[in-house]
Amino acid sequence: ARPDSVGRLAAVLAAATAFVGNDAGPSHVAAALRTPGVVVYATTGPGDFGPRGPDVSAITLDQGTAAAIESAWRALRPRLP
Repeated sequence: ARPDSVGRLAAVLAAATAFVGNDAGPSHVAAALRTPGVVVYATTGPGDFGPRGPDVSAITLDQGTAAAIESAWRALRPRLP
């Protein structure tokens, strides 16, 4: 989905069951809305500025793509209906 405004993005994310994204604005909006999600880091890490929230997990691709995908699924599966 590519909403045309931040307000519409927030509405889409608030209605979502879960979110998977990279370390960018939409991940921060999803975390702020408490939408369960996984944030994937390719070249950076969550450090001081990663999205925060009780239902946000961070994974890095430094473990290899297949392992990262499995980590994302393990983090996301319990949050799905």
